[in-house]
Amino acid sequence: MREPTPAERHRLAQAMAARSTRKNPIAGWRGAANDSALRQPFQKARHTMSDVQRLKAQLYQLMAEAQQGAGSLAGYRQKFGQTGAQVQALIAGSATGADRDISELLDAAGRSLEQAVESLQIAAQGCRSYADQI
Repeated sequence: MREPTPAERHRLAQAMAARSTRKNPIAGWRGAANDSALRQPFQKARHTMSDVQRLKAQLYQLMAEAQQGAGSLAGYRQKFGQTGAQVQALIAGSATGADRDISELLDAAGRSLEQAVESLQIAAQGCRSYADQI
């Protein structure tokens, strides 16, 4: 085997220098523009993971608030029902239209409170279930 000429040595040195500055053959040359382009998907993945963690935390917070709200509303519903029953007992003997209207109004409000409690409980369960899945 013969010794390379100075020109061949120069070309070989350039080729080796170029090869050593490559990140990998597929990614291209190492350089400011290519390095940031290569790192971008990984940085985005970190942000995405952070977003998922933040979403989970918000879902658990919302679940806790919904449970607390349902508990408070259930307590209010019970007091409201007791007071409404007392009012209805007091006006039970009268037959005016206004008395019937207030009685129906109190019943409707009691049903709405019940539905609100159930809705908050369902929302809390949904938040927990979704947060546990992600």
